[in-house]
Amino acid sequence: MSEHTRIGSGRTAEVYAINDDKVLKLFHPSVSEATVQKEYDVSKRLVAMDMPVPTVFRRIEKDNRKGIVYEYIKGTAMTEVIAKKPWKARKAARLLANLHLNMHAHSVSSFPRFKDVLRVGIDRSGLDARLKEKLQNTLDGIKDATILCHGDFHPDNILWKKQSIHIIDWLDATCGHPLLDVARTKMLLEHSALPDDLGRFEKRIVTIIRRSFLRTYLKTYFKRSAYDKDALVIYEPIVMAARMSETIPDQEKDVIRDALIQKVNI
Repeated sequence: MSEHTRIGSGRTAEVYAINDDKVLKLFHPSVSEATVQKEYDVSKRLVAMDMPVPTVFRRIEKDNRKGIVYEYIKGTAMTEVIAKKPWKARKAARLLANLHLNMHAHSVSSFPRFKDVLRVGIDRSGLDARLKEKLQNTLDGIKDATILCHGDFHPDNILWKKQSIHIIDWLDATCGHPLLDVARTKMLLEHSALPDDLGRFEKRIVTIIRRSFLRTYLKTYFKRSAYDKDALVIYEPIVMAARMSETIPDQEKDVIRDALIQKVNI
């Protein structure tokens, strides 16, 4: 890919600028054909639904790797905007909540079921068998729904440019109960590991900003939602357990495990 400039990288792929209008999301060799096809199909569906997402053009193969060509959105990740202008954190949090509410106004019964994804995650979490059984039973008791859920909705997946907003990385998109989606966003904002290169003072400042951001996000979401914020106590342990099956830093796993056990014992 030396002929193109890499403009981003993540857990599943690298992103290269093809020209001023298009980018290539080039998946790592470990990502399966089914996963890439799912993202492509989901992206096409979201564009047809007029969701605020980049236009998807085609699938390609490059350097023996699978790729998808998308519209080049020259925005800045919401996380970066907040880092440079922390006074915009509350505005960003309200924006994130309203985007989530608008997303949850859509029904997509043909998407994978969120409950099925979480059930697999809990099974692979490495938690005590009795705790896993308890969480699976709780999951079974949650009402089925066909609401569009992002599955990984957080500020890094929002591209912000003046009045233009785009939601990216729909690889984990599902249909399900919206509070499962909100609970995962809450967990990510509370417990995601901070970069190792941050000093103690910087980490403290970031933690304070994240807490304020989370409070504003939740207040805004539930002000317009038909659901009660207190209901999150049912959904949080489920998404936390499923998170334990993901490739995340050991320190983050320890924090989530401790918080999960505390919530389950309340």
